[in-house]
Amino acid sequence: MIVKTTLNLKFRKVSTDTSLYMCRVILCLLFLFSFSKLCLAQDEKEMLQQLDNLIEDQSKIIRAKEQHIQLIKDRFRIKNLTDKQIYDINETLYQEYMAFKCDSAYYYATKNMELAKRRKWWKAYNHSTLERVHLLSLMALFDLAESSLSTIHKESIETREDSLAYYVCYSDLHVFGAEFTEGTPFHDINVREAQEGRRLALSVSSPNEVTGATNIANYLFNNHQVKRSIDMMTRFLAKSKLKMGSRDYSIVTSDLAFFYSGLNDRQNRKKYLILSAMSDLKGAVMENNSLRELATMLMEEGDLNRAYKYINVSINDAQFYGTRLRNMQIVRIMPKIVAAYQKNQLHNQRRLSMIIVIISVISILFFIALILLTRFILRYHKSTQMVEQMNRRLHDTIIQLTEANKIVKEKNKIKEQYIGRFLQLASELIDCHEERRRYCNRLARESKLSELFTVLKSNSTLTQDVKLFYKNFDEAFLNIFPHFPQTINSLLNPESQIKIKDGLLNTELRILALLRLGITDNNAIAAILRSSITTVYTYRSKMKAKALDKDSFENRVMML
Repeated sequence: MIVKTTLNLKFRKVSTDTSLYMCRVILCLLFLFSFSKLCLAQDEKEMLQQLDNLIEDQSKIIRAKEQHIQLIKDRFRIKNLTDKQIYDINETLYQEYMAFKCDSAYYYATKNMELAKRRKWWKAYNHSTLERVHLLSLMALFDLAESSLSTIHKESIETREDSLAYYVCYSDLHVFGAEFTEGTPFHDINVREAQEGRRLALSVSSPNEVTGATNIANYLFNNHQVKRSIDMMTRFLAKSKLKMGSRDYSIVTSDLAFFYSGLNDRQNRKKYLILSAMSDLKGAVMENNSLRELATMLMEEGDLNRAYKYINVSINDAQFYGTRLRNMQIVRIMPKIVAAYQKNQLHNQRRLSMIIVIISVISILFFIALILLTRFILRYHKSTQMVEQMNRRLHDTIIQLTEANKIVKEKNKIKEQYIGRFLQLASELIDCHEERRRYCNRLARESKLSELFTVLKSNSTLTQDVKLFYKNFDEAFLNIFPHFPQTINSLLNPESQIKIKDGLLNTELRILALLRLGITDNNAIAAILRSSITTVYTYRSKMKAKALDKDSFENRVMML
């Protein structure tokens, strides 16, 4: 049991480790797949941009091509040219015009065919005739092409290259015929004849040259050996080192795009269509097919702007080259692209209109919101101003209350001090009267009546009490208002300044002091100061007369 359990645990561990390993492998593969897809998408985007740049430069490339051709034509100005030299110049011009301008290429091929026939150069005649048949096929003049092909002197076909050229030309004639008759009963006939031509060419085809390799690959493709055809052309493209811009590079990449369509591999098909189209544009190849096929693919993928642009370039190129076949192929696909483009434009217009409506509604709502916000801000500003105004009023009220509290505190302080002072004064007066009463009682007990009458009649005690009252009043007041005399002097004329002696107030200042304490009635002032009402009135009038501001003098005294 123990051994069994141990083995079981080991098995579980191994199984768990294996599962983890497989999960990691799967995750790594998914990551690599996603990364590769991203890289391919980026590469495709860059390639399309390069293609767009070449389209922008197409007019410059065409001008350079025409200048190059003109330099070749200038060779005809050389004196005493031999027929062989004329044939070579015509052949060079044919090669330049073959994929550039159909009618010009046809002209020079025909001139060479006539020249070769006249001089009985049957090998050269066959070569020029095959060139002419190729152009007639592109023009969709298939009857003329077949009749011209029948004039070939088969006894002069001696080499492998000659045989290959003949069979490929025969095959291409029917390939173009199949393209032209698509959707008709003649299509299948042309396809069979094209395949037969390729079969016949197999025995003389070399996989190391463009014509032979493309023939073999196309034969394999039509016999449902798609992967073999792709592998073959991929290897050939890698080892041949063909340059972009050459006619051979355009053909090989175009065939590869066609072969990948057999695997429904849209990504690689698009890649090689782009490469072929770039090569056509770079080499000023106006007899092109890849750009039209690429436009069709982009239309299917929804990239309608590029599809519309590319198909228009294809139309211009086909018109420039001048063949019925390419024009017909474009005519077939053009309505679909235009319809899709117009539909997309209409959709974009509707979407734009909807966006404009939405923006308009948003703008109106924003404007309304702005108005409401402005009103809110104004109300807020107004309320803020009211709050600030109320705060200022509250602040002023607080200040007033503070001042009032200060005054109340001062008054309470004054009251407290005066109460204390006058309690002390009352106590002292009580003591004086008590001492006087005792003195009078003693004189009465001792029957010293004459002395008793003298004391009772004397005013000295009252005078002393008044002086004591004045002294206590002055000290108490100046203790509370130490700067009172100086302040009073600031309200008076310079020549009327009051000076105090021995730290005591005079009668004028005492009256003003009572005014400061809130006692304004003349009778009350006269009673407190033990003076007559007339004296008080006279002093108040004199002080007003000495003041800088007579009308507000007493009010200002009371506010000190």
